[in-house]
Amino acid sequence: MSATTTTKKKTNSTRTKTTAKKSNGTVSTDRLKNDVLNLAEDSKRYAVQTANSLAETTKDAVNDAKESVVEVANKSQKRALSEYDRCVDGIKKNTVAAVGIAAGVGLALGIFPRRYRAGPRPGSPLRPRLEKRRNLRKYPFVGEDRGSKF
Repeated sequence: MSATTTTKKKTNSTRTKTTAKKSNGTVSTDRLKNDVLNLAEDSKRYAVQTANSLAETTKDAVNDAKESVVEVANKSQKRALSEYDRCVDGIKKNTVAAVGIAAGVGLALGIFPRRYRAGPRPGSPLRPRLEKRRNLRKYPFVGEDRGSKF
């Protein structure tokens, strides 16, 4: 094999341009092919290493997040159970007051929704009857069905 000389030339950018020449002035295509194949293999290895590193980092982050979620869920469950026990103890100590509060809340929930409930949805066949009834409630002396009271 003949001697190969390598020369480096500075270009306008910060990179240097390397050219390989044989003594007769032509570039060895076999050597270039091998260099390109080696570069491709190195790039592939680097990409695989980077992907593995990223996967490991992501797996660690997910495991840390999972542990913290489990820890918070356990703390919340313990707190909820302690508050439930405290509530049950309060009801056992003040039974009459608890029954009175429950009856008042039940009465309020039974009265208010009937008075302030929303009517049928638009497009429902009951909608015109409801609007007529509301108008009669607002203006009791004027209406198509009742006529004028004067």
